[in-house]
Amino acid sequence: MSDVDELIHQLQSKDAEIRCHAASALGYTDDKRAIKPLIKVLSDTDEEVREIAFFGLRNIGQPAVEDLIQTLKHPDDVIRKKASCIFQRIGDKLKNAGDLRVVEPLIEALEDPTAHVRCRAVKALGRLGDARAIGPLIETLKNDTNPDVHSNTCFALARMGQPAVDFLVPLLSDSQEHVRFHVALSLGKIGHASNGCAIDILTEALEDFSDFDWWRQRALLSSLARIGDARCVQPLIQLFNQRGEWVPRTIVYALGAIRDESATPFLIDLVKGRNKQIEVAAILALGQIGGDSAFRWLVKCLETSHAGVRINAIVVLGRFATEAVPLLIDTLKDSDPCVRKQSVEMLGQIGSKMAAQPLVAMMADADKMVRRMVSRVLRRIGALAFEPLIASLTQGDDRIRGKAVTALGRIGEERAIDALMNALQDKSILVRIKAVYALGKFDEMAENGA
Repeated sequence: MSDVDELIHQLQSKDAEIRCHAASALGYTDDKRAIKPLIKVLSDTDEEVREIAFFGLRNIGQPAVEDLIQTLKHPDDVIRKKASCIFQRIGDKLKNAGDLRVVEPLIEALEDPTAHVRCRAVKALGRLGDARAIGPLIETLKNDTNPDVHSNTCFALARMGQPAVDFLVPLLSDSQEHVRFHVALSLGKIGHASNGCAIDILTEALEDFSDFDWWRQRALLSSLARIGDARCVQPLIQLFNQRGEWVPRTIVYALGAIRDESATPFLIDLVKGRNKQIEVAAILALGQIGGDSAFRWLVKCLETSHAGVRINAIVVLGRFATEAVPLLIDTLKDSDPCVRKQSVEMLGQIGSKMAAQPLVAMMADADKMVRRMVSRVLRRIGALAFEPLIASLTQGDDRIRGKAVTALGRIGEERAIDALMNALQDKSILVRIKAVYALGKFDEMAENGA
């Protein structure tokens, strides 16, 4: 008897632990004989055995598709649930492999008497992304009575992308409120405003925001953000004002994603507030919107006593690139090392020559994590820091000269060799040792080049 045969036999053991070990081992075999026995134990009396069999079949993936398709019609609803869930989990892999055998069986599963199976079938069809499923998904949205199925159908249609738009737009005037709402959500997630119809439906839905569960709240705000239309700004601000600062920060992030400057005054007021989480969200939103007003208020945020706010302001100011460089250089003197570290990182990302000398000077920072960030940034900006590094070899203390030598070695420009040779005569043995290592890197590069 082979090992696989023995493991299959162990699945029939009265001991649940033995069945667990056998199911686990079979899930990692490439022997197709393991597939049907694993499907059978999807309805095992022991929950752990069922879960291990589920993960095993998911791990086997594509080779198990044909057998799993048959289980979508199995009389046991537990097995149908597990099979539909497996297809949901491996849907992306099947799509990437071009294996769409399961599309038609999943479409048939949309009529399953068990809502859980229908939900999973909807999700799987969304992952597979086959246009054949659009029509049946629309019918499911219109005719199914389960709200979870409605929500998942909305996501699935959104995953279909542009091909689903022509099917969805006519349903914006459907007689059923839940159909109109979920169609508008789907179009929003795709980023299609449908001549304003979807926007009107979604902004009207904001009036019932407090009656929604968390999923509907998040989906609604996400769709409005994806559409990115300025008409969404005032309804969102009104919603925030009605609910106060308790409201999820998602509203603030949505305003940032819309990127319309009409939201700037409102966001600036939030920056003045006392709720630091909302304040940070408003700073990030201002950075997305941009503009002179946002820039001026971000500069003011650098003066706040809250280090987290200053750090986020620095991150956002980095998006303004060269315009923000002088301000970021000033923040290198901040009393908080986390703020200084963030400034160093942003200046490195911008890559301005103006920042090279101040960054080289930061090699002497008192904080270790700041010095490490400086080393990474100097290597990243390379040639821009060359002259300041060379200059630092003849001034400053031993530590700065040593770090300059190391940085020049990492940058790897041949014009640094003469300066590094001179560093071999430095009064500090530490600097001389680092110069030897730095010059050794040039020898390694020469050998590799040869």
